[in-house]
Amino acid sequence: MHVWLILNRASRAVGDDWEAKLVAAFTARDWTVSGTTDFPNEKLPEIELLKDVDIVAVASGDGTINAVVQHLDDWAGLFLALPGGTMNLLSKALHGPVGPEAIIAAIAEPPESRSVPTVECGPHRSLVRVIIGPGASWVHAREAIRYNRWARLRRAVRLAWVRSLSRAIHLRDGSRRSPGYRAVFVHPEAGGLLVIRVRAAGWTDGVRLGFTYLAGNWETARGIESARANGLAFVATRPVFALFDGEPLRLPPDAVLRAGETRIRFIATAPSETAR
Repeated sequence: MHVWLILNRASRAVGDDWEAKLVAAFTARDWTVSGTTDFPNEKLPEIELLKDVDIVAVASGDGTINAVVQHLDDWAGLFLALPGGTMNLLSKALHGPVGPEAIIAAIAEPPESRSVPTVECGPHRSLVRVIIGPGASWVHAREAIRYNRWARLRRAVRLAWVRSLSRAIHLRDGSRRSPGYRAVFVHPEAGGLLVIRVRAAGWTDGVRLGFTYLAGNWETARGIESARANGLAFVATRPVFALFDGEPLRLPPDAVLRAGETRIRFIATAPSETAR
């Protein structure tokens, strides 16, 4: 097997010897690492460069994996998602909560693979999670914590509180408006979408929700409603702030989110029932 490795050497989630350990894990299987890319410092490889490559391994966060998949959407080889970011939701879905070296060692020969369900919205795609609404602004506070930017953290928290408590996102259900929500999480599932809606009745709930998100996962907080759907639209008169796998976007007011799946196939070492 020939592997092309894409990683982010500056990631705070890994050590200085991360690349060497990954190369050693592939070499232990008698696989050849044909090349490496330090993204985003280096440009992603074009499909022509990968003509003799069997597997593109991306060891980074969910947002980087998403960017690589969209860049190589027509490539015919296999993808390997390895944990190297903050949440690593896609890696956990495909392999369980294990490290990259254990994943590489567990790959079957020939590798087992499957397509991955997605959330589609125009040219945008999410492999693991979309966050819509004012609560998505907490991402700036999380990034400030990640990079130890404490002055920026204070500003980000203040702005997120104001937006979370003064604004709401309304979903469209047929011809009716839903109640307002502080944030809506949309997860891709096989054949549909899992929609998780977050309420915040007042200042206390808003603060609790924000700190729950910074500490880990907002979806474990109180005030949660969940449902499954084939699509999702919202009622808005201006662009809506959203996070697609952690990357910020502005969606048009008439945007519709739909279920889809990748053309690219991902190597999997855990059963498909593994929770995201």
